[in-house]
Amino acid sequence: MLPKNLTIIETTNSQEISDALKGSGLHFTNGVYSYEARLIVPTTLAGFRYISEKASSKDDVFVIAVNSDISINGIYDRKKEALDARDAESDEYETLKKEKEAVESQQVRAEKVAIPLAQLDPERKIIVVFYDTETPTPLYNEMYKDGLNMKSLHKWGYGTNPDQPRIEGADNFTAVLGFPLLNDVRPVCHEITKGSQTGAVIVKKLHEEVGSHKQPYISETGKVLFPVNHPELAKYHQDSLSTARAPIRKLKL
Repeated sequence: MLPKNLTIIETTNSQEISDALKGSGLHFTNGVYSYEARLIVPTTLAGFRYISEKASSKDDVFVIAVNSDISINGIYDRKKEALDARDAESDEYETLKKEKEAVESQQVRAEKVAIPLAQLDPERKIIVVFYDTETPTPLYNEMYKDGLNMKSLHKWGYGTNPDQPRIEGADNFTAVLGFPLLNDVRPVCHEITKGSQTGAVIVKKLHEEVGSHKQPYISETGKVLFPVNHPELAKYHQDSLSTARAPIRKLKL
């Protein structure tokens, strides 16, 4: 059973999504969410905790936009086309095939990050939406045209410096934040979101930025440093920077 404050909107019709989100201040992030929970849940929690403290009111809604299964198929079709274009070796095709097969269903990927966020902030309304396109830009464009109150968008590993891919759909938001990744692995859609960044991005290093709990939001080992009150979140938390070990450098699907 889902937490009471979590709603998953299964339609990918942009008008229906807009209708469901109207009337609230909205704070977004988006992604594929195919990596292991231990690697992506802490960053999701830290990003939204920062937004909660620095950029939102208590009635604002947190939205996680997730690449649908249709979107995933399109992404991997594009990756295969890139292999075809350079006459790649057979083992590269096999690696790509295994990577695609390892991607979980959209529901599993969404719940992986949305349930912990709802557990972290049970008084906050959390909503998941899906998009069928490779990036969420078309959805964000439509929501902006529809007059939604799109207060902020944040992303990890995008828009943080000239060498990182742009943040898709950034022009539609009042504030856009880029959080540098804690490791040196490229995001799943790194090759798709190339190009210069349009719109100003506020870069915040959440492993350095200090919150109301008097510590950074996340350690370089990939665990949150702010209090978590739900027992299922304990595995994503460490008490202080002094308990840190070596940073995580590898991501696996």
